[in-house]
Amino acid sequence: MSTRDAFVFDDVAIFGRSLNEYVNMFNLDLNSLKKKRILDCNGGPAAFACQAAPHGINVIACDPSYQYDAATLRSRIYKDAEGIEKKHEQSASLLYKQAPPVPERLKAMEIFLADFPAGKLSGRYITGKLPHLPFPNKHFDLVLSSNFLFIYSDKKSGGMMTSDKFDQKFHCDAVMELIRVCKGEVRIYPLQGPGITKEHSYLPAVIAECQSHGHDVKIVSAKQKDILGAEKFLQIAVNHA
Repeated sequence: MSTRDAFVFDDVAIFGRSLNEYVNMFNLDLNSLKKKRILDCNGGPAAFACQAAPHGINVIACDPSYQYDAATLRSRIYKDAEGIEKKHEQSASLLYKQAPPVPERLKAMEIFLADFPAGKLSGRYITGKLPHLPFPNKHFDLVLSSNFLFIYSDKKSGGMMTSDKFDQKFHCDAVMELIRVCKGEVRIYPLQGPGITKEHSYLPAVIAECQSHGHDVKIVSAKQKDILGAEKFLQIAVNHA
């Protein structure tokens, strides 16, 4: 088995990251986000929504896994984390040396788990699934989507999945749905799977779809240093005129 083949998934892992990683994945300025309404989709077990609140930032996280209770999520998180840690060990050459290890990221996921029961009741965590989200048009100032689109496509397209259930049409529909619920900007990170040296095969179609509706699209270098090849995000300035 090649190093690249070791970093392949049969399904989407339930895995999350910290506020600091969100800042680096999306080049965020926290001061500029105060009093803004932000969507994190798919949010998964990230600590971002919880950790952003003390900064005066209103983050709503949306994910299909929020249908489960905290105990079930904890079991799934630790099972997936164990599998991811093994993949990291088998594929160390695909990771930046400064990438946080899985145990460090589990600390962020524990913050999520502690916040989830009350956060779900308060509306911080909303069950939802792309490409159909339970929000009205132009509801958010900023929409962030990390570690789902593009990487969870099949290997042939430039992702890390064994199947193609998240095909090109799904990606176009999902991105247009993120745009629908946004009145400001959509940012998507990363744009390809680990160890890929060429552009993801879905990216031109996604960009063309956005531009055909009048949205401005840029590819931006991210500060995040995690997986080799995953160093950029898509920045979409939404225009609903």
